[in-house]
Amino acid sequence: MPDLNAQQGLIYEGNIHAQRYIGGVLGHKAIGPFEVTALSLTVSNEVQERRSRLVGQSGKVRGSFARSNPTQISLSANAANADLYALFLLGSVAAHSLTGGTVTAESVASMEHDKWYKLAQANVSAVVIATRTLGIDYEVDARLGMIRSLSTGAIANNATVLVNYSYGAISGTSIRVGTESKVDVRLLGRLVNSETGAHAILDVPKVTLSPDGDIALIGDDYQTMTLTGSCVLMDGESADLYLRDPVTYT
Repeated sequence: MPDLNAQQGLIYEGNIHAQRYIGGVLGHKAIGPFEVTALSLTVSNEVQERRSRLVGQSGKVRGSFARSNPTQISLSANAANADLYALFLLGSVAAHSLTGGTVTAESVASMEHDKWYKLAQANVSAVVIATRTLGIDYEVDARLGMIRSLSTGAIANNATVLVNYSYGAISGTSIRVGTESKVDVRLLGRLVNSETGAHAILDVPKVTLSPDGDIALIGDDYQTMTLTGSCVLMDGESADLYLRDPVTYT
């Protein structure tokens, strides 16, 4: 059994999971583990002091009381899947699916030369403007479903053209950004002290998280995402956060 009075260096690595509260009810699905780059706690209180104004005692504290503040958590990660990404973007996850088909004589009006115009569909192919040549008179961004007439080609500036094309099916995952005003989760983590190998458990019954800082969707380095929030003291709990260190598995 570890000596709980022995001092030791503390440097943790850990697998942190989150369970979302949906409509106030804790879901069973655990999201994670996060690729955690940093997890920090801030514990503080507010102290109120009763100071004397008696002669010879002015400014001295004659009484005080303190109130504990909620435990604050800051969690950063540099990788995510859709469910984790949705947490960092105050969003939700849904399946995204579009079926394929064909379009005949879609009108694209008043096309300025060398300017892109959006077709009604994306993931397009076999894009045809009658009597005109792809790559000479017009160009296509097939994935986005965009088209432009070229100033070097035979399509007149500001002309209206009729476009025939096919479009393929699209399927994937959609993160609906900003659909949630707040994210309530339970955090559960398995920690290991890198120095000693001792095991610990982090258990946060409920914390309200908010994104902190920008997420560089396009940039020079990997995205770093941060969530911060206040722990909530739940009914029946004796604390708003538990750090069980060490724990022994038998």
